[in-house]
Amino acid sequence: MGLMQSLLRSHRSRRTAWSVARSVLAMERLDDRIALAVDQFWVDPGSPMSSLHPTGARTDPFPSLVDAQSAIRARLAKGPQLRDIVVNVRGATYELNGPLVFSAADSGRNSHSVTWQAAPGETPVFSGSRPVTNLTCPP
Repeated sequence: MGLMQSLLRSHRSRRTAWSVARSVLAMERLDDRIALAVDQFWVDPGSPMSSLHPTGARTDPFPSLVDAQSAIRARLAKGPQLRDIVVNVRGATYELNGPLVFSAADSGRNSHSVTWQAAPGETPVFSGSRPVTNLTCPP
C-alpha cells in the first residue's frame, strides 16, 4: 500500500483526506523539482550510446574521466554557474595514463558545487598501473 493510500485510509473525513492527498502530491512534485535543480552528467567508457560529441547525458555519456573534466571546465568557464553539478561515474575500470588533477578550474561557483560520485549502486575502479614488458633478469 502506498503512502497516499495509507494516509487517506487513516483519516475519517473526506476534506481531511483530500488535504493530506494534496500535501503528499506536493511533496512528490518537490522531489522532481529538486532533481531538476541539479545538472547531472554521466561517464561510462563502455557505453554503446556515446556519440562522437557526447553531451554527458545518461543516454550520451562521456567516454572518459578526462573528457568529462574538460567538458565541465568549459561549461564553468562559459558563464555563471546556475545549478549544482553532479558527475556520475558508472561502474567500470578507468585506466588512467597519468594523474587526474583537480584544480580551482573544477570548483563550483556562485555558491554552487561540483560533485564527482559513483553512479548510484555502482562501483568504479581507477587503475593507474601499466604492464611491464620486455623484463629480463641478468644471468
